Amino acid sequence: MKFTVVSNDYFDAPECTIEFRIVRRTVEGTSDSNLFLEQIAHARRASAVVKAGIDVGTARIIWAQQELNLRKTILRYGNK
Repeated sequence: MKFTVVSNDYFDAPECTIEFRIVRRTVEGTSDSNLFLEQIAHARRASAVVKAGIDVGTARIIWAQQELNLRKTILRYGNK
């Protein structure tokens, strides 16, 4: 699922994107596999504040919270 910023009413500039994908990866040396959530972001024309947050790792805190929220949602509604 990919989201694109379309207005200036957000902290990222228009055309910035964030994409979430679920990928299956095989456990090395076994026939087992696990599902992983990939998050890919493109912050074109991002403000200096956003760039600084990414550079110092502040974005990881937000991404971790997003992952937790998604995990809770999947566990709650995933089998319906």
